[in-house]
Amino acid sequence: MCNQNWSTKTPASVTHSPSRGRGDKALGWIVIEVPKASKVATLQFTMNSGFADETGQWKIS
Repeated sequence: MCNQNWSTKTPASVTHSPSRGRGDKALGWIVIEVPKASKVATLQFTMNSGFADETGQWKIS
């Protein structure tokens, strides 16, 4: 069983950009918080709060 504790705090080093219109593109970062004792093997990201039709998945090395 995985114990996941989520935080809604934004790290101080990340700044927010202005809102973009539908269909606009932007280059940026997705910042995740990982406990020091953990090792990330895979990252999954789904738009629309997890309800989009497609999910991106990356192996982390």
